Amino acid sequence: MPPFYLLLVMSLPLQGTDTELLREAQKLVFTNREPTLRQGAQACLRLNSPDAMELLIRRLNGDQPHYRDIVWEVIPQFTDPYARELVALELKKNRKPLVRQWAAQALGMYGDATFGPVLMKAMKDKIAWGGSEPGA
Repeated sequence: MPPFYLLLVMSLPLQGTDTELLREAQKLVFTNREPTLRQGAQACLRLNSPDAMELLIRRLNGDQPHYRDIVWEVIPQFTDPYARELVALELKKNRKPLVRQWAAQALGMYGDATFGPVLMKAMKDKIAWGGSEPGA
């Protein structure tokens, strides 16, 4: 008879690889049905990876406000430091005021002091808050 721990492992449901899960999450995140999008956002959160965050950021940059809100709900819950770095990068490079505001808010919610310089720079950038380009 196999050892107890082997029986326990064999009784667990088979899990897909992260690549398969990411592919499935991508299909769900880019649907136009709220329940399906929520499932995709939650799948991304379970993956808690930079690739999953990238999917959410792409959807956050979309045109449909309600779908952006759904995606926003999970972004502050990510704990992966590299996924959080993508949020900081989005704040640095994105020119859409709302997306930048959400990125800044998420960085603040993470409570990580290493994002302080990024946030301080963004606070001085008028476009981040819906104003005109600096010097315009």
